[in-house]
Amino acid sequence: MVNIPLLGRLSLQEYIALTLTFTFLALETLLHSITVLLPTPIIRWFYNRSRVVFHRFSTSRGGFGMAYLGASPSGTPVVKGRGISENGTAGSDANINGYASVENAKAGKGKDKQKKRERDRDISTAIRNAKDFGELCSLWGYNYQEHVVRTKDGYLLGIHRLPEGKNERPTSQRTNSAKGTQNSRALARKPVVYLHHGLLMNSEVWVCLTKAERCLPFVLVEQGFDVWLGNNRGNKYSKKSLHHSPSSVKFWDYSLDDFAWYDIPDSIAYILDTTGAPSLSYIGFSQGTAQAFAALSIHPKLNEKVDVFIALAPAMSPAGLAAPVVDGLMKASPTLMYLLFGRKAILSSAATWQSLLYPPIFAAVIDASLRFLFNWHNANITQSQKIAAYAHLYSFASVKSVVHWFQIMRESAFQMFDDDIYIRDTLGLGFGQSRSYRPARFPTRNIRTPIVLLYGDTDSLVDIEIMQSELPNATTRVVRLAGYEHLDVIWGKDVHVDVIPEVVATLKEYCCDVSPKGDTSQGISSINNESVED
Repeated sequence: MVNIPLLGRLSLQEYIALTLTFTFLALETLLHSITVLLPTPIIRWFYNRSRVVFHRFSTSRGGFGMAYLGASPSGTPVVKGRGISENGTAGSDANINGYASVENAKAGKGKDKQKKRERDRDISTAIRNAKDFGELCSLWGYNYQEHVVRTKDGYLLGIHRLPEGKNERPTSQRTNSAKGTQNSRALARKPVVYLHHGLLMNSEVWVCLTKAERCLPFVLVEQGFDVWLGNNRGNKYSKKSLHHSPSSVKFWDYSLDDFAWYDIPDSIAYILDTTGAPSLSYIGFSQGTAQAFAALSIHPKLNEKVDVFIALAPAMSPAGLAAPVVDGLMKASPTLMYLLFGRKAILSSAATWQSLLYPPIFAAVIDASLRFLFNWHNANITQSQKIAAYAHLYSFASVKSVVHWFQIMRESAFQMFDDDIYIRDTLGLGFGQSRSYRPARFPTRNIRTPIVLLYGDTDSLVDIEIMQSELPNATTRVVRLAGYEHLDVIWGKDVHVDVIPEVVATLKEYCCDVSPKGDTSQGISSINNESVED
């Protein structure tokens, strides 16, 4: 019997999944094309219709949406389903749902809760509507800088810097009297910290928190650190190359290998050159940790420039996806991703859905997707935080980088990109069959930088025992976060209690020159309960 490449290895269940996937992609492409051609008023009409539908549904389910938004569909604020006037007095339907009139003390508490809900709503809305990293920082009153890193292969990476706390004199005022130019090296006395985001993300994910006390970069800068935030090639802030246009396939021809060979070491070199510091500390989240594992393993001298590597929700060789059909299909043929999404950016129409859907509905769609793919329930992330942060969750990434992850899952090894896998898939050489070579693996046991792993014990992407076996025992420490999933580690409601103090304490352990500003709890409390600035 003739073996048909790819198709000959699919089961009936996989055929069904493939058909549904193509149908979804066709619908998404059609919707994206229509949206591009539609005028803004029509898009707003769809958005408003989804808003009305949401409010009707939430009202029938007990006011879930109202509790978050603090307003009825008509715009009248409500508390526990009861309409109240703008001055806080009860309306004519004060006894709705069987509630009788409450005592003055309880009414006072109700007003306080209403004010808190309205404040949370305003903060969440302001963060959701912020257009970029700069606006997110400005909401909390922080100055920031933009820098551009040129990688050795010609990509231009936009990175961000938080040079000083709120009460410090702005860096722009610190000038060299002899040259009359900004003296960036004056900040070299501060220990430098470099934060890097995860897959399909950008630097905004670090600063889209609804409370400043839970925002790691803000806490660090108030603790006396010079904070830098990186971005991968191809994302919102790094969509430019000296050699290729973003509209070309060549621009998107990159994987984890390129992040490790160029983006991470070149960004670190730029930061150290700009600050004059001899070394820095690295904090990665999700794929941001994988990029550091890879970079440190193949650049021995890079280890001398990194004081400590803190890995939040670390990723190295995940077991796979929670959805068995999708997981099996992608592992059977990782290059199927090219057939589904092409060879440029993946999920480039995500912004289309965001523009059409009312924020709580968009958040529900994201939650459902994460539950289906990874079995994450995100119960530790508040609804207001989801509304605010999910708008900043997605950024451009190459299809090839996602294919690389499925190769890693397929082989259960943290390996470099297998360029020959397309040929083997085409020839019908399935998973597990013998071959004459093995793709090079990142030699992570060679890392000399001290490593601290902070992982959630309910995170489906982390197998901490396998990860520890691939890292040097003498320099690796593990911190377990009970009840935490993947995104909880940066957006969870208790990160200021469980995560940030551990991070700050670790940084101070390895950064002896940090200017003391009190202990970690004081640093967090100093920005506790702050409001977004008008």
